[in-house]
Amino acid sequence: MKFDFKRFVFIVGLILFLAGVGLFSYLGYYNRYWADDWCYNADFKNLGFLETLSGYAYNVTYTPSRYSVTIFAGLIQAFEIFGMQLMTPLTVTIWLAGLAYLFYNVAGMAGYRLSKWLVILAASTIAYFSIYLSPHIFQSLYWRTGMLTYFTPLVFLPWIFVFITMHSNREKPSVLLTMLVFVLALLGGGFSEASSSVLVSTLGLYTLIAGIGNFQKRSWAVKTFVPAMVALAGAVAAMTLLVFAPTTQVRKERYG
Repeated sequence: MKFDFKRFVFIVGLILFLAGVGLFSYLGYYNRYWADDWCYNADFKNLGFLETLSGYAYNVTYTPSRYSVTIFAGLIQAFEIFGMQLMTPLTVTIWLAGLAYLFYNVAGMAGYRLSKWLVILAASTIAYFSIYLSPHIFQSLYWRTGMLTYFTPLVFLPWIFVFITMHSNREKPSVLLTMLVFVLALLGGGFSEASSSVLVSTLGLYTLIAGIGNFQKRSWAVKTFVPAMVALAGAVAAMTLLVFAPTTQVRKERYG
């Protein structure tokens, strides 16, 4: 039997990068409350989830403008220590799945058929080096407030495009998927000002490209143009909420 060197390298690479991403995820089991986490915990304990979230509109003592951080901090807090331990592994897994699914959809739109293992290898390679080369892994991956601010928007981004590009394989547009991309964009843009800018820019660029393709009657563009515009509207709405939040105005007056 002839030794297949390319297959051997492929399998080794797949194992190594998946193991690396798995190790980063496993270390999240040792997450503990830190810094701003305690402030969120106090609000959730004393005010409750809904009151803490509604404080976005009027509370300028602690409740920040980044409403998605508040929402997901509350969801994690509901599971207490177990939520902290589950936070990193679950988030990384969802991100990895989103990257793989997006690669598969984009390849299909371009007329290519990729094996699922090749897609997983590409996704795990990007995930591994993105985490490994991050300036401060603890802040981005193992601190609840930091992870929600800096890393979680990266998880939302591929899934928004997954549900946009999913329309390219459908005979008729899906109202449910279109509503979903709006909600995901609204939440994905609410984690931080920087992530909101990236999301608006990325969706704006795709919408422009899809608009040109729609004018040229390209099938993938015709099917994904409207969902892309809806997602862009959600991202712009998120940016607007961040800009005009009471705490943003306070910071503007104090430091502007």
